Amino acid sequence: KTRFKIGKLKVIKDDKIVSGPGYLAFYGVPTPLVFPFGFFPNADKRQAGIVIPSYGNGQRQGYFLNDGGFYMPLGDHADTKILGSIYSRGSWGLQNMSRYTRKYKYDGNLNLQYNAVKIGDPELQNFEEARNFFITWTHRQDMKARPNSNFSADINAGSSSNFRNNLNSSQNDFLTNTFRSNIRYQKSFYDSPWTLALNAGHDQNSQTQNYNFTLPELAVNRARTFPLDGLFNDNPKQAFYEKIGVQYSGNFRNTLRATESQLRMDNLDSLRNQIQNGFRHSASASTSLKVKAFSINPAFNYSERWHFETFGRTFDEDLQGYVRDTIQGFDRNGDWNFSTNVTTKVYGMFSFRGKKLQAIRHTMTPTVGYSYRPNFDRNVYGFFGPEGNLGSYSPYENTMFGGPPSGRSGAINFSLINNLEAKIRSKRDTANKFVKVPLIENIQMNGSYNLAADSLRFSNFTMSGRTKVTKYANINFRAAFEPYAYEAREGQDRPVLVDVYNFDRNGKLASFENGNIALNAAGLGSSMFKGQKGVSTTTTDQGMIPEEGEMAEIKPDLSVKKPFFSDFSVPWSLNFGYTVDIRRSRETIMLDERFGIVDSIAIIQSLMMNGNIEFFGRIRVNFNTGYDFVNKEISTTTLVISVDLNCWELNMRYVPFGFMKSYNLSLYIKSSLLQDLKFERNRNLGDGRSIFL
Repeated sequence: KTRFKIGKLKVIKDDKIVSGPGYLAFYGVPTPLVFPFGFFPNADKRQAGIVIPSYGNGQRQGYFLNDGGFYMPLGDHADTKILGSIYSRGSWGLQNMSRYTRKYKYDGNLNLQYNAVKIGDPELQNFEEARNFFITWTHRQDMKARPNSNFSADINAGSSSNFRNNLNSSQNDFLTNTFRSNIRYQKSFYDSPWTLALNAGHDQNSQTQNYNFTLPELAVNRARTFPLDGLFNDNPKQAFYEKIGVQYSGNFRNTLRATESQLRMDNLDSLRNQIQNGFRHSASASTSLKVKAFSINPAFNYSERWHFETFGRTFDEDLQGYVRDTIQGFDRNGDWNFSTNVTTKVYGMFSFRGKKLQAIRHTMTPTVGYSYRPNFDRNVYGFFGPEGNLGSYSPYENTMFGGPPSGRSGAINFSLINNLEAKIRSKRDTANKFVKVPLIENIQMNGSYNLAADSLRFSNFTMSGRTKVTKYANINFRAAFEPYAYEAREGQDRPVLVDVYNFDRNGKLASFENGNIALNAAGLGSSMFKGQKGVSTTTTDQGMIPEEGEMAEIKPDLSVKKPFFSDFSVPWSLNFGYTVDIRRSRETIMLDERFGIVDSIAIIQSLMMNGNIEFFGRIRVNFNTGYDFVNKEISTTTLVISVDLNCWELNMRYVPFGFMKSYNLSLYIKSSLLQDLKFERNRNLGDGRSIFL
């Protein structure tokens, strides 16, 4: 057992506990963890107090005192911590962490960080200095507070280099390149199909330092309804027109794209000119008809876009050419399309006379569809090209929702889904002698033929599928095939796709273009072997095995604490994913005074693993790792070790490879009353430093 050995101790009821010198003992063995005195709060109410900092040595920023500061409760529903960090090489940081909650109403967290980072010697060229900030805010509303409206917030925003230069950042933050924020208010109306949603948010990339803001976005939606249901027909049986369902969605969006260097107060006028906005309406009508074994599903879709500025062309006298010009004012464009498909199911059964395998059933689901879209070309044609040549431009280029699609389309779509399952004799279930086992869960083939195209009417043919290998593993695959042939031409590095079938030129139905295979396994572990364990027997105090009726009377004495090494067991679990991506590329080369095509296949593999293992029910090891087949090295790896020491808990996080190579060690008391009594150590192990130094 773990306990304190203290010579003198004074307890003041509802106030505090004061002690003299003491030390920590583990199973009666003294440890070097000695303290000269102790001071612990002993009150039911929360009290303000000092947060003891942790200390250590960082390779880049020197010796440090980390996360020391002051804790303060703010009434019964909120509290806050103000923490600071200081480093021997001049870096420092401040952090405010606040929490708030109202039972059955809402709860949230607010975290503000500011860091002044100095790396290296100011007199050398490798010296770096940066100032970073980051804001994290999460807010959740209890659904019982307002069932028909909800407000939520999830903010992650700040300097792009914050987690690269901040020693306190976790490995997940360091490896994350994109941060997103979203504030959302959603409103629904009783006995109404209408809903309203208001959003504001942003996303940023820490590598490119690009920011995208949405301020705000308004979405109005009407759920699918049947306006003709019961309007002209009193018969209980629905007429075909009563099954026509309509729905609508409207979206207004206001966005800003900028880089981190542009986000300055003195640049507001320029940022205001970069704002884009627009409104998009979408409406559809669809139904489903059943004609014997066939299902027919026609649909009509209409989309309209409203713009508050478009773009034209103006002749520039200095450049002697046309340049883009912004045109303020309202403009609109729209498009529509019609589609329908017919689907059915075909079953095939193969029976067997074996004792184990009774039958195999093959299910095919063919679908044939047709879609039509007229030409909605809104381009402006004229002499806008180089040197006054004939050209064209779209007035909706780079607008919020763009313009309508150009070109007429009339495509026939087809797909075929295959499922294969076996009926075998069950070894366990005696009530149901036979069970169904899927052999191939889904293999799907897709393609289309565009009747309106002048050439290359067939699309790529794709094949995808999935199936279970075992109870714990499954395989997913996808492949794309090109039905047309490629031709090498002079002056072009890449071969050109021509309107000649690959079968006519090369004798093959289609050529492989790209594909991937993924093997995923989850749930592997000691639980797989539970059914193979023998039944343990329990003995009485006299050492005799009790009778069957006496087994239920024997119960463990829960008042007796188990020894640390009792009930030896090693439960473990493992998950992994292995992916292979294959892509084909072609190049044009000169062969014997003529041009030829050289094919190459690029294969990219990736492996990721994670899992955990436990010892004695007290020690838990979690790991996350993988293998980089391109660089032929182990990818980012993390080990987290947790040890339950009864009243104490020991945690260690170890990163053995890479730029973030480091460890974090903490030993603390579980009781919230004594949570400030802890031992922490952080160390950066970059440049080959040893974990023990």
